[in-house]
Amino acid sequence: MLKKFLTIFMMSFVFVFVFTSLSSTASAYSSEDYIIEPPFNGEFQFTTGDGEWDGVIPNSHMFHVRLGVSSLLPSSDLNVRLCNSESGNCTPYKSFAGSSAFFSDMMPGIYYIDIVSTTRNGSGTVTFHKQ
Repeated sequence: MLKKFLTIFMMSFVFVFVFTSLSSTASAYSSEDYIIEPPFNGEFQFTTGDGEWDGVIPNSHMFHVRLGVSSLLPSSDLNVRLCNSESGNCTPYKSFAGSSAFFSDMMPGIYYIDIVSTTRNGSGTVTFHKQ
């Protein structure tokens, strides 16, 4: 009887330990890492050509977003797209006309910002404003 009790107790302990270890593991781009309180404006540093996302836009309802850019590279050399974190679907690349790009009717979700340069790699700051 004591042996059964100890066996069940140890199995329960191992189960709880394994479950908590697995649940605490987070991905590199967990949505919890990028919770931005209303009015959902943000600013991120970016570097083109580094293979990293250049920012994250959280969203709980449909929205329009305007991205602004400040960089040593001419804004006409930069293109931007938004990629949904769950589906992996991305918008087509848009150019920064007048240092900003506008995306309309975005569905709910978390979107990663991806900025590329058409000429050479560079860095700068990207800001977003949900409208």
